[in-house]
Amino acid sequence: MDVIQIMYKMMGALHKRNLSVVFKGSMVLRHVIAENTNLDTHRLTADFDIDWAMSLLSKEEFERLFQDVLDSLNVGSFVVVCSVEPKKNFNGTFDIYTPDGAEILFSIDLVKRQNEWGVEYSIPGGIEFVGASTVKMFADKIAVISGKAVLERPQDVYDLYLISHLKGWKLRSFIR
Repeated sequence: MDVIQIMYKMMGALHKRNLSVVFKGSMVLRHVIAENTNLDTHRLTADFDIDWAMSLLSKEEFERLFQDVLDSLNVGSFVVVCSVEPKKNFNGTFDIYTPDGAEILFSIDLVKRQNEWGVEYSIPGGIEFVGASTVKMFADKIAVISGKAVLERPQDVYDLYLISHLKGWKLRSFIR
């Protein structure tokens, strides 16, 4: 099975657990682009991002949660390992390894914060999740490229280009 499909299935399974999370980043943008543009392009990614609005779990509890979700998907055997422990409002990272531990298939990046910009998304196969709105993605991308990170994150400039092609999206309505 395609790694991107496993990532979407995992996002959907986390959503079904009624966790107070909003997905953001390239996985949400990939879906929005596929559904709302005629562009023959896609957005590469190696992770998915979560705004976690609940109390943080311990490193071991997060590993167990993500491992349980992966195991419930019946998509193969994978191993979840925390590489950056989430503490207070700092980001945490969980790497999903092949069973032999030789390769990271993808990562989960999370940060503890409320995200009031969640929108319900549904992708083929009946997978549903709450993800960041296009307005929130646009604002986040502008914030990133307005600072020093513009030189480190060219994908954000590319993402703005993709967002500008969304059906019904009028960039001029945000410029005064």
